[in-house]
Amino acid sequence: MLANVSQHVPEHVRQVLAGIVESRSEAIHVLNSFGEIEYLNRYARHLLGEHGVMAGKGTGWIALFPRSAQLEAENALLACLMGRDYRFICKSRDRQRESRYWDISVRRIENPLGTLENILVVIREVTDILDRPIGTAFDHHRAVHIGRA
Repeated sequence: MLANVSQHVPEHVRQVLAGIVESRSEAIHVLNSFGEIEYLNRYARHLLGEHGVMAGKGTGWIALFPRSAQLEAENALLACLMGRDYRFICKSRDRQRESRYWDISVRRIENPLGTLENILVVIREVTDILDRPIGTAFDHHRAVHIGRA
Protein backbone atom coordinates (compact mmCIF):
# COMPACT_ATOMS: atom_id res chain seq x y z
CA MET A 1 0.00 0.00 0.00
CA LEU A 2 2.55 2.57 1.04
CA ALA A 3 4.74 1.50 -1.83
CA ASN A 4 2.14 3.24 -4.01
CA VAL A 5 2.86 6.57 -2.31
CA SER A 6 4.21 9.01 -4.85
CA GLN A 7 7.69 8.28 -6.11
CA HIS A 8 8.52 11.88 -5.24
CA VAL A 9 8.34 11.07 -1.52
CA PRO A 10 11.73 10.05 -0.12
CA GLU A 11 12.08 6.45 1.09
CA HIS A 12 12.67 7.46 4.71
CA VAL A 13 9.40 9.43 4.71
CA ARG A 14 7.55 6.41 3.31
CA GLN A 15 9.04 4.29 6.11
CA VAL A 16 7.88 6.81 8.73
CA LEU A 17 4.39 6.81 7.24
CA ALA A 18 4.35 3.00 7.25
CA GLY A 19 5.36 2.99 10.92
CA ILE A 20 2.58 5.44 11.80
CA VAL A 21 -0.05 3.39 9.99
CA GLU A 22 1.15 0.13 11.58
CA SER A 23 1.06 1.59 15.10
CA ARG A 24 -2.47 3.04 14.93
CA SER A 25 -5.11 1.84 17.38
CA GLU A 26 -7.68 1.94 14.57
CA ALA A 27 -8.03 -0.86 12.08
CA ILE A 28 -6.86 0.43 8.70
CA HIS A 29 -7.80 -1.32 5.47
CA VAL A 30 -6.72 -0.20 2.01
CA LEU A 31 -8.79 -1.55 -0.86
CA ASN A 32 -8.40 -1.42 -4.61
CA SER A 33 -11.19 -0.02 -6.81
CA PHE A 34 -12.76 -3.50 -7.00
CA GLY A 35 -13.26 -3.63 -3.22
CA GLU A 36 -10.46 -6.12 -2.70
CA ILE A 37 -8.00 -5.87 0.18
CA GLU A 38 -4.60 -4.43 -0.67
CA TYR A 39 -3.39 -3.87 2.89
CA LEU A 40 -4.41 -4.40 6.53
CA ASN A 41 -2.50 -2.74 9.34
CA ARG A 42 -1.40 -4.67 12.44
CA TYR A 43 -4.53 -3.82 14.48
CA ALA A 44 -6.82 -4.86 11.61
CA ARG A 45 -5.01 -8.18 11.34
CA HIS A 46 -5.27 -8.62 15.13
CA LEU A 47 -9.03 -7.95 15.12
CA LEU A 48 -9.61 -10.36 12.28
CA GLY A 49 -7.49 -13.08 13.87
CA GLU A 50 -7.49 -16.13 11.67
CA HIS A 51 -9.53 -14.27 9.04
CA GLY A 52 -6.82 -11.58 8.98
CA VAL A 53 -4.21 -14.15 8.06
CA MET A 54 -6.45 -15.49 5.28
CA ALA A 55 -7.52 -12.00 4.15
CA GLY A 56 -4.59 -11.51 1.87
CA LYS A 57 -4.28 -9.28 -1.13
CA GLY A 58 -7.25 -9.75 -3.42
CA THR A 59 -9.73 -10.90 -0.76
CA GLY A 60 -13.14 -9.23 -1.03
CA TRP A 61 -13.57 -6.68 1.77
CA ILE A 62 -17.34 -7.14 2.04
CA ALA A 63 -16.84 -10.79 2.99
CA LEU A 64 -15.21 -9.65 6.26
CA PHE A 65 -18.56 -8.31 7.50
CA PRO A 66 -21.39 -10.24 9.13
CA ARG A 67 -24.33 -10.72 6.76
CA SER A 68 -26.32 -8.09 8.63
CA ALA A 69 -23.76 -5.41 7.65
CA GLN A 70 -22.76 -6.52 4.15
CA LEU A 71 -25.34 -4.32 2.41
CA GLU A 72 -24.03 -1.26 4.28
CA ALA A 73 -20.45 -2.18 3.30
CA GLU A 74 -21.57 -2.51 -0.33
CA ASN A 75 -23.22 0.92 -0.12
CA ALA A 76 -19.94 2.35 1.19
CA LEU A 77 -17.98 0.93 -1.74
CA LEU A 78 -20.55 2.15 -4.25
CA ALA A 79 -20.47 5.64 -2.74
CA CYS A 80 -16.68 5.73 -3.15
CA LEU A 81 -16.96 4.58 -6.75
CA MET A 82 -19.43 7.41 -7.37
CA GLY A 83 -17.12 10.02 -5.81
CA ARG A 84 -18.38 10.25 -2.23
CA ASP A 85 -16.95 9.24 1.13
CA TYR A 86 -19.17 7.15 3.41
CA ARG A 87 -19.49 6.45 7.13
CA PHE A 88 -21.56 3.94 9.05
CA ILE A 89 -21.87 2.09 12.36
CA CYS A 90 -21.66 -1.70 12.33
CA LYS A 91 -22.40 -4.13 15.12
CA SER A 92 -20.51 -7.41 15.12
CA ARG A 93 -18.96 -9.91 17.48
CA ASP A 94 -15.26 -9.86 18.31
CA ARG A 95 -13.04 -12.93 18.56
CA GLN A 96 -14.32 -13.57 22.12
CA ARG A 97 -17.90 -13.53 20.73
CA GLU A 98 -18.78 -10.26 22.51
CA SER A 99 -20.91 -7.69 20.69
CA ARG A 100 -19.01 -4.59 19.61
CA TYR A 101 -19.93 -1.42 17.75
CA TRP A 102 -17.61 -0.10 15.05
CA ASP A 103 -17.50 3.36 13.47
CA ILE A 104 -16.41 2.76 9.87
CA SER A 105 -15.19 5.58 7.62
CA VAL A 106 -14.68 4.79 3.96
CA ARG A 107 -12.79 7.38 1.92
CA ARG A 108 -11.58 7.74 -1.65
CA ILE A 109 -7.88 8.08 -2.39
CA GLU A 110 -7.41 9.70 -5.77
CA ASN A 111 -4.35 10.04 -7.94
CA PRO A 112 -3.25 13.52 -9.16
CA LEU A 113 -5.62 13.20 -12.14
CA GLY A 114 -8.62 12.74 -9.81
CA THR A 115 -9.11 9.08 -10.65
CA LEU A 116 -9.85 6.61 -7.87
CA GLU A 117 -6.58 4.98 -6.83
CA ASN A 118 -7.57 3.19 -3.61
CA ILE A 119 -10.21 3.17 -0.90
CA LEU A 120 -9.12 3.89 2.66
CA VAL A 121 -11.15 2.35 5.47
CA VAL A 122 -10.63 3.40 9.09
CA ILE A 123 -12.47 1.38 11.73
CA ARG A 124 -12.74 2.53 15.35
CA GLU A 125 -14.41 0.67 18.17
CA VAL A 126 -17.14 2.82 19.74
CA THR A 127 -18.84 0.26 21.99
CA ASP A 128 -18.12 2.17 25.19
CA ILE A 129 -19.58 5.37 23.78
CA LEU A 130 -22.72 3.77 22.32
CA ASP A 131 -23.41 1.61 25.38
CA ARG A 132 -23.36 4.56 27.78
CA PRO A 133 -26.51 6.38 28.85
CA ILE A 134 -27.17 9.39 26.60
CA GLY A 135 -26.08 11.98 29.19
CA THR A 136 -22.79 10.20 29.81
CA ALA A 137 -22.05 9.90 26.09
CA PHE A 138 -22.78 13.61 25.63
CA ASP A 139 -20.53 14.52 28.57
CA HIS A 140 -17.74 12.43 27.05
CA HIS A 141 -18.22 14.06 23.63
CA ARG A 142 -18.17 17.52 25.17
CA ALA A 143 -15.03 16.78 27.20
CA VAL A 144 -13.17 15.36 24.21
CA HIS A 145 -14.31 17.73 21.47
CA ILE A 146 -15.32 20.95 23.17
CA GLY A 147 -13.31 20.98 26.36
CA ARG A 148 -14.62 21.01 29.86
CA ALA A 149 -16.77 24.06 30.49
